Amino acid sequence: MRIGFEEVLRAVAVMHVVVDDRDLARACRARVSGRAASLPRKRPRAARPVVRVVCACITDGARVLIVKRGKGLLAGTWALPEAVDRGARACPAVARRLAEATGVRVSGVAYRGAVRHVFTHRDVTAQLFRVDVASAGPPAGLSDSQRWVSPGGLAALGVSSFARKTVQLGTGQR
Repeated sequence: MRIGFEEVLRAVAVMHVVVDDRDLARACRARVSGRAASLPRKRPRAARPVVRVVCACITDGARVLIVKRGKGLLAGTWALPEAVDRGARACPAVARRLAEATGVRVSGVAYRGAVRHVFTHRDVTAQLFRVDVASAGPPAGLSDSQRWVSPGGLAALGVSSFARKTVQLGTGQR
């Protein structure tokens, strides 16, 4: 048996029922009880963990030493070397160790300030230290995950806005 187009249209028209909006409103339990405006209920957002880090802006005066992040948040992007701030008062020592771990000889460490950046899933505050190096030459054993770059050259690399903020504060570009 073959059904024509007109028969299909008639069948659809019979199945289509027009419902008045007032009928829907009367049938809605939330509207009847006065709760319609509060629905759907939003789930409370999970609290953002607060993370504190120490960043070392290692500089020879014209360039900064950046490292490629290996794992975790922002993996594969370039940033200043950092370590979790455990609340110790020896933050300058942490910045010095971060710099020395890259192979540079440190000539001075100075506190530059704090940078706060709120990500969708965490709230990060970086205590930033400028670390001046004794010689402008590249450190011995510079790896593929370390690079000297001028602050203006950051735009050509994969750098987060958080990393840009830390470099600006560390080099005094703010």
